[in-house]
Amino acid sequence: MPFEENEKNIIFTLIILGSILSIIGSGAIILNTILFNNFTGKNKIWNRIIFFLSLCDLCGSIDLLNGKNLIPEDAVYSGSCRFQGLRIQFFFIASALWTAAIAINIFLVVVMNKEIYEIERFEWIYHVFIWGISLSTSLFLFFKDQGRTDNKWIVGNATFWCWITENGSKYRLILFFGPLWTVFFINVLVFIIMKIVIKKRKIDTDQIYAKNSIASRYHLYLLVLFITWIWGTINRIQNEINSENPKFPLFVLHAFFTPLQGFLNSIVYFWCTVFKHFFALIKNIQKEQDDIKERRRRRDNQRKENGKHSSSNRDHFDNYYVYNPRPSPIHHHHSYRNKDNTRHFDSQKMKRHTSTKEKGIQEKTHSREHGLLNKKKQNKKINMKEKEVSENRYSNEYQQYEKKNDETLISISYSNSVTPMLNKNNNNEETK
Repeated sequence: MPFEENEKNIIFTLIILGSILSIIGSGAIILNTILFNNFTGKNKIWNRIIFFLSLCDLCGSIDLLNGKNLIPEDAVYSGSCRFQGLRIQFFFIASALWTAAIAINIFLVVVMNKEIYEIERFEWIYHVFIWGISLSTSLFLFFKDQGRTDNKWIVGNATFWCWITENGSKYRLILFFGPLWTVFFINVLVFIIMKIVIKKRKIDTDQIYAKNSIASRYHLYLLVLFITWIWGTINRIQNEINSENPKFPLFVLHAFFTPLQGFLNSIVYFWCTVFKHFFALIKNIQKEQDDIKERRRRRDNQRKENGKHSSSNRDHFDNYYVYNPRPSPIHHHHSYRNKDNTRHFDSQKMKRHTSTKEKGIQEKTHSREHGLLNKKKQNKKINMKEKEVSENRYSNEYQQYEKKNDETLISISYSNSVTPMLNKNNNNEETK
């Protein structure tokens, strides 16, 4: 390959960087699935599919990370390099096929109206087909090199990692890029059918996405698959057409995005909802700012219509209106005595430049204080009088009968003696 050493170092650095990011992202998905017990149980088929997808990305990224160390220096063939090439073929084909499993699940749920528990009965079919197809492509390449003596190995040094060599360039398209893009277009077809069915049946997508969270992010997994492999496909086609004149920018894009699939899938898995809420927050902030501008515009128009061009009594601060504060209270200066026991006032402290408004406030406060004092004095006098009246036993209207003197005794005895006599005389007159 006619690349200089510094160009090769750049490509190897990008491969290492992308592989490390992918290992971190895929490992995070796997740990999340295991720790939160999302692998086993009913209605967990979506989590299991993403788990196996991430497992394939993790293993493939590890092989790409070790690709430089396993490439033979003098020969095209070595046992470790060949085994690494077969593993890369197996795991990356399986990763693409697991995205097809997501598409089939969505088709069954949305178009065929199947429940998740019904699909889980046939989950074993996914494993048979996905692992079977991936293994069959790797075994085909393995047996193709058996008994070869001309050193034209199909699996070996592929420039930057061990995979299908230039001797088997046609197998790159037949056994890898062909199945990969077939899966991609099947996924796109399923996505289009799903959108058409939802529109015709007027299905509530929120209800579907609530039960099947992966379905809401399905188009993002398709986008990751496209971004990851489009550059490698273009680069390999260019190598097939003109192998003696490779393009360095295409190799850079190929080397960076190929191992990055696991990291991009982790972004879709973890950060999709975070980005969604973030954009919703930005939208709400923009809406509030537009509302504030609209209120200001209406207020200005109303002022112009009413002819009020002067400023209001409010101070504008940080999109809020704060009323002017009330005047501060007046502090009274206390006097003190000199050594000769005479009062003395500090004329400098007593000098206070007050405005007419403050003088009016002072007069009002003094008048209120005098009024309160007068009311307190009057109430105190009334209470004292009531107390005196209640304590004096001879102050009521019956005191003449309670005094022990001669006048009361005479009046009482006279009334007791006269009234029966009058009653007797009246009775005698009636009998006559």
